[in-house]
Amino acid sequence: MEIKVPEDYSRDPVWLKIRGLELDDGISQLTFSKRLARENHWAHCFALEVIDEYKKFLYLKVRADHPVTPSIQVDQAWHLHLIYTRLYWNDFAKDMPFELHHDPYKGSMDEIEKLTDWYSKTLESYQRIFGMNPPVNIWPDPKERFRKDQSWQWVDISLHIIVDQKMGYLILLPAFLFFLLLGWFWPV
Repeated sequence: MEIKVPEDYSRDPVWLKIRGLELDDGISQLTFSKRLARENHWAHCFALEVIDEYKKFLYLKVRADHPVTPSIQVDQAWHLHLIYTRLYWNDFAKDMPFELHHDPYKGSMDEIEKLTDWYSKTLESYQRIFGMNPPVNIWPDPKERFRKDQSWQWVDISLHIIVDQKMGYLILLPAFLFFLLLGWFWPV
Protein backbone atom coordinates (compact mmCIF):
# COMPACT_ATOMS: atom_id res chain seq x y z
CA MET A 1 0.00 0.00 0.00
CA GLU A 2 1.61 3.24 -1.11
CA ILE A 3 0.89 6.26 1.03
CA LYS A 4 0.45 9.46 -0.93
CA VAL A 5 2.61 12.29 0.33
CA PRO A 6 0.87 15.64 0.05
CA GLU A 7 2.68 17.97 -2.32
CA ASP A 8 2.97 20.53 0.48
CA TYR A 9 3.61 18.53 3.65
CA SER A 10 3.20 21.69 5.78
CA ARG A 11 -0.58 21.56 5.18
CA ASP A 12 -0.95 17.84 5.90
CA PRO A 13 -3.12 17.31 9.02
CA VAL A 14 -0.76 14.56 10.20
CA TRP A 15 2.22 16.95 9.99
CA LEU A 16 0.24 19.66 11.77
CA LYS A 17 -0.57 17.20 14.61
CA ILE A 18 3.08 16.12 14.88
CA ARG A 19 4.44 19.66 14.54
CA GLY A 20 2.06 20.84 17.26
CA LEU A 21 3.23 18.18 19.72
CA GLU A 22 4.39 20.14 22.76
CA LEU A 23 6.98 18.09 24.63
CA ASP A 24 7.92 20.82 27.11
CA ASP A 25 5.05 21.33 29.53
CA GLY A 26 6.10 24.82 30.60
CA ILE A 27 5.58 23.87 34.24
CA SER A 28 8.42 21.52 35.11
CA GLN A 29 11.80 22.91 36.03
CA LEU A 30 13.38 19.99 34.17
CA THR A 31 11.44 20.10 30.91
CA PHE A 32 11.61 17.40 28.25
CA SER A 33 14.10 19.38 26.14
CA LYS A 34 16.29 20.22 29.15
CA ARG A 35 16.27 16.60 30.24
CA LEU A 36 17.16 15.47 26.71
CA ALA A 37 20.05 17.95 26.72
CA ARG A 38 21.23 16.93 30.20
CA GLU A 39 21.05 13.18 29.64
CA ASN A 40 22.98 13.39 26.38
CA HIS A 41 25.35 16.18 27.46
CA TRP A 42 24.10 18.45 24.68
CA ALA A 43 23.55 22.17 24.58
CA HIS A 44 19.87 22.98 25.09
CA CYS A 45 19.65 24.59 21.64
CA PHE A 46 20.94 21.33 20.08
CA ALA A 47 18.32 19.31 22.00
CA LEU A 48 15.65 21.60 20.55
CA GLU A 49 17.01 20.92 17.04
CA VAL A 50 16.93 17.18 17.74
CA ILE A 51 13.30 17.46 18.86
CA ASP A 52 12.44 19.15 15.55
CA GLU A 53 14.19 16.33 13.68
CA TYR A 54 12.39 13.76 15.85
CA LYS A 55 9.08 15.27 14.71
CA LYS A 56 10.23 14.99 11.09
CA PHE A 57 11.15 11.36 11.74
CA LEU A 58 7.65 10.69 13.10
CA TYR A 59 6.20 12.22 9.94
CA LEU A 60 8.46 10.03 7.82
CA LYS A 61 7.06 7.00 9.71
CA VAL A 62 3.66 7.98 8.33
CA ARG A 63 4.51 9.18 4.84
CA ALA A 64 7.55 7.23 3.68
CA ASP A 65 6.64 4.17 1.64
CA HIS A 66 9.09 1.98 3.59
CA PRO A 67 10.17 1.30 7.18
CA VAL A 68 12.28 4.13 8.61
CA THR A 69 15.21 4.16 11.03
CA PRO A 70 16.19 7.15 13.20
CA SER A 71 19.60 8.67 13.71
CA ILE A 72 21.17 8.10 17.12
CA GLN A 73 20.21 11.59 18.29
CA VAL A 74 16.62 11.22 17.07
CA ASP A 75 16.48 7.80 18.72
CA GLN A 76 17.49 9.41 22.03
CA ALA A 77 14.55 11.82 21.73
CA TRP A 78 12.26 8.89 20.91
CA HIS A 79 13.48 6.89 23.93
CA LEU A 80 12.86 9.84 26.22
CA HIS A 81 9.42 10.44 24.70
CA LEU A 82 8.54 6.80 25.38
CA ILE A 83 9.16 7.13 29.11
CA TYR A 84 6.77 10.07 29.26
CA THR A 85 4.07 7.43 28.92
CA ARG A 86 0.97 9.62 29.30
CA LEU A 87 2.30 12.22 26.89
CA TYR A 88 3.35 9.52 24.43
CA TRP A 89 0.37 7.15 24.47
CA ASN A 90 -2.55 9.33 25.61
CA ASP A 91 -1.73 12.73 24.16
CA PHE A 92 0.00 11.70 20.95
CA ALA A 93 0.06 8.10 19.75
CA LYS A 94 -3.65 7.37 20.08
CA ASP A 95 -4.50 9.82 17.30
CA MET A 96 -1.73 8.87 14.90
CA PRO A 97 -2.48 6.88 11.72
CA PHE A 98 0.29 4.40 12.54
CA GLU A 99 1.52 2.40 15.52
CA LEU A 100 4.33 4.12 17.36
CA HIS A 101 6.10 1.09 18.78
CA HIS A 102 9.88 1.04 19.11
CA ASP A 103 11.52 -2.30 18.44
CA PRO A 104 14.99 -2.80 19.92
CA TYR A 105 18.02 -3.92 17.96
CA LYS A 106 18.38 -7.70 18.30
CA GLY A 107 22.10 -7.96 17.61
CA SER A 108 22.50 -9.84 14.32
CA MET A 109 24.60 -8.72 11.36
CA ASP A 110 21.58 -9.29 9.09
CA GLU A 111 19.67 -6.79 11.18
CA ILE A 112 22.49 -4.22 10.87
CA GLU A 113 22.30 -4.57 7.08
CA LYS A 114 18.51 -4.19 7.19
CA LEU A 115 18.69 -1.12 9.46
CA THR A 116 21.43 0.44 7.31
CA ASP A 117 19.21 -0.01 4.25
CA TRP A 118 16.20 1.46 6.07
CA TYR A 119 18.30 4.38 7.32
CA SER A 120 19.58 5.11 3.81
CA LYS A 121 16.00 5.09 2.54
CA THR A 122 14.98 7.31 5.47
CA LEU A 123 17.56 9.91 4.39
CA GLU A 124 16.32 9.72 0.79
CA SER A 125 12.70 10.12 1.88
CA TYR A 126 13.64 13.03 4.13
CA GLN A 127 15.11 14.82 1.11
CA ARG A 128 12.13 13.95 -1.09
CA ILE A 129 9.42 14.88 1.43
CA PHE A 130 10.99 17.92 3.10
CA GLY A 131 12.79 19.17 -0.02
CA MET A 132 16.16 19.49 1.70
CA ASN A 133 19.01 17.34 2.90
CA PRO A 134 18.81 16.31 6.54
CA PRO A 135 21.30 18.13 8.80
CA VAL A 136 24.44 15.98 9.00
CA ASN A 137 25.07 16.87 12.64
CA ILE A 138 21.89 14.95 13.48
CA TRP A 139 21.52 12.62 10.47
CA PRO A 140 25.03 11.35 9.62
CA ASP A 141 25.96 9.21 6.65
CA PRO A 142 24.78 5.57 6.99
CA LYS A 143 28.38 4.35 7.30
CA GLU A 144 28.86 6.61 10.32
CA ARG A 145 25.45 5.78 11.81
CA PHE A 146 26.16 2.04 11.76
CA ARG A 147 29.94 1.96 12.31
CA LYS A 148 31.08 -1.49 13.37
CA ASP A 149 33.36 -0.12 16.11
CA GLN A 150 30.62 1.66 18.05
CA SER A 151 30.57 1.03 21.77
CA TRP A 152 27.71 2.85 23.48
CA GLN A 153 27.04 2.94 27.17
CA TRP A 154 25.69 5.34 29.76
CA VAL A 155 28.34 6.95 31.93
CA ASP A 156 27.83 9.17 34.96
CA ILE A 157 30.08 12.08 33.97
CA SER A 158 29.98 13.46 37.51
CA LEU A 159 32.13 10.47 38.50
CA HIS A 160 34.16 9.83 35.34
CA ILE A 161 36.22 11.77 32.85
CA ILE A 162 35.61 10.91 29.23
CA VAL A 163 38.51 11.43 26.86
CA ASP A 164 38.29 10.86 23.13
CA GLN A 165 40.39 7.79 22.32
CA LYS A 166 42.65 9.58 19.84
CA MET A 167 43.07 12.62 22.10
CA GLY A 168 43.69 10.29 25.04
CA TYR A 169 46.83 8.97 23.38
CA LEU A 170 48.04 12.51 22.79
CA ILE A 171 47.47 13.37 26.44
CA LEU A 172 48.35 10.12 28.20
CA LEU A 173 51.51 9.19 26.32
CA PRO A 174 53.37 12.43 27.14
CA ALA A 175 52.13 12.22 30.75
CA PHE A 176 53.32 8.62 31.01
CA LEU A 177 56.72 9.56 29.57
CA PHE A 178 56.95 12.53 31.93
CA PHE A 179 56.31 10.37 34.99
CA LEU A 180 58.63 7.68 33.68
CA LEU A 181 61.43 10.23 33.32
CA LEU A 182 60.52 11.77 36.66
CA GLY A 183 60.92 8.32 38.26
CA TRP A 184 64.43 7.99 36.83
CA PHE A 185 65.59 11.36 38.07
CA TRP A 186 63.73 11.53 41.33
CA PRO A 187 65.58 9.89 44.21
CA VAL A 188 63.62 7.18 45.92
